[in-house]
Amino acid sequence: NIPTESIAFLAKKCKVPIFADPVSCTKAARLLPSLSNLYAVTPNALETRILTGDKVESASDETLEKAVKVFTDAGVKTVALTLGEDGIYIADKKNGFHVRNLPCKLMNATGAGDAMMAGFAYAHTKEMSLKETALVGLAAAAIACESTTTINESMSIEAVLKRAGLD
Repeated sequence: NIPTESIAFLAKKCKVPIFADPVSCTKAARLLPSLSNLYAVTPNALETRILTGDKVESASDETLEKAVKVFTDAGVKTVALTLGEDGIYIADKKNGFHVRNLPCKLMNATGAGDAMMAGFAYAHTKEMSLKETALVGLAAAAIACESTTTINESMSIEAVLKRAGLD
């Protein structure tokens, strides 16, 4: 719920990487003036269309690479296009690939996107590869989905790394 002007100010002045989840189509538009100052974005298909003009239908859609190019040409370092049941398409300027969701016993999806973004940020601080970043984010999201509460009590760095196969 941050106004466009505040996002632009923070994105320009902040000295640390900024990870942005557009959250909705309306709020996605607020990121447009600041794309060049964002480290990572995690839009879904509808938000991607708002931000790039490209319609993303599925993980096999050829517009994935085109959409990523719009982001990376604007200066975004890492893009994770969230594809719902199809997982994510994660990319940087050099590489991009599809990573399927990790298995989970879905109880409640509330907080899954936040957990995924936290996983991405953690992976960044540990200088993990793009593939490892995807796995850590998806593992955190899967663990978040396996609880009836907003925050899964079994969420931990150890549990995330184990679920991601990186322990």
